[in-house]
Amino acid sequence: MSNVLQEIKEGFEELRSTWAEYQSKDAEREAEIKQLGEATAETTEAIARIDAKLDEKVDELNVQMQKAKLDSDRPADGEPSPAAQAWLKAVRLGANKLTDEERQLLTYTDGSGNMLEPRTSMVVADDTEGGFLAPDEIVSEIIKGVVEFSPMRTICRVRTTSRNSVKAPKRTQTAGAVWVGEADTRSETQNPKYGKEELGTRELHALADISRQDLEDTAFNLEDEIYGEFGEQFGVSEGTAFVSGDGVDGKPEGFLTAADTGYLGANGIETITSVSNDALHGDDFINLFYGLKDAYARNGTWVLRRATVAAARKLKDAVDGQYIWQPGLATLAPATILGRPYVEAPDMPAVANGALAVAFGDWRRGYWIIDRIQIETLRDPYTQGPGFVRFWARKRVGGQTVLPEALKLLEIQ
Repeated sequence: MSNVLQEIKEGFEELRSTWAEYQSKDAEREAEIKQLGEATAETTEAIARIDAKLDEKVDELNVQMQKAKLDSDRPADGEPSPAAQAWLKAVRLGANKLTDEERQLLTYTDGSGNMLEPRTSMVVADDTEGGFLAPDEIVSEIIKGVVEFSPMRTICRVRTTSRNSVKAPKRTQTAGAVWVGEADTRSETQNPKYGKEELGTRELHALADISRQDLEDTAFNLEDEIYGEFGEQFGVSEGTAFVSGDGVDGKPEGFLTAADTGYLGANGIETITSVSNDALHGDDFINLFYGLKDAYARNGTWVLRRATVAAARKLKDAVDGQYIWQPGLATLAPATILGRPYVEAPDMPAVANGALAVAFGDWRRGYWIIDRIQIETLRDPYTQGPGFVRFWARKRVGGQTVLPEALKLLEIQ
């Protein structure tokens, strides 16, 4: 205890000496102002230095006095008092970590006995107490959810063209042949007939204006990010159109909305009705598969949404309760339905009354996709004023059912 009191005494002496030095320099400053109109830079700096030293001495003296108080409050058994424990916590973790009860145990005064606000340690949690010195890390990668789109390009026939549209000759009636005897009169048989299938193209576009400063200061390559977003959304838009597009003004015609006048006349793609109301049945897949001509079925691919795949997986044998479909569990072969692969298309309808929930067929023969212009990008730094850059992307694409008999649709009744 005597050592602490001695430190306090020495602290008061240093504080008195520093205060005397401050008064002397302040008198010099007053004299310079009267004589020169303002204090010299040397005197001003000296006063600022002494003033900072005074603050430091006051803080040191306050700490010494608090320590003396804690020592006087320490019980005989040597265990620190609640006030001492609060003081140690404030020193180690910062005063902002104290509870309200712990704060009430401590007092903060200056050399004149005036109450002071508690001072905190430098911590990241408080920006002004050191948090600004510990900036967050910005990684050059954006966390993104998966954007789903129908993968029709992977199964349909895709061709490019240098014209606005494509016209393909199409047989609408086959030739005929009849049996005749050796001496029978030969007459003209049924002749083949031909028509044409015309596929137009329509433009998709995307546009974004970005400030120059945003392009300059962003932590990652914002230009590449924008073009990547454009390409992704082009895939979403055309995937939807290939499934259910209305075909108006050259837009792609979806196979669910096809009104093609082929072998089936105005009926478009033939639909087969489900055997159960509002539900899938194992017979539905068999009926759809064998409702298609063998040449098409051998090259067929199923198209259905993921929830419909789940419904098909849940089909069970009525006798032993075993799952009927177990794709890819027994072998390393890819998952198939009745020996044919499937693709998951999020644009396909869910299983519900009246929905065309499942499609099957030879898509390379039945549906064509025409690319006139692949994705074309433009960086325009001029037209939007000095502060912005316009990024623009476009593509021209078309799609249409060209051979309805190569495809079949399942309609849920």
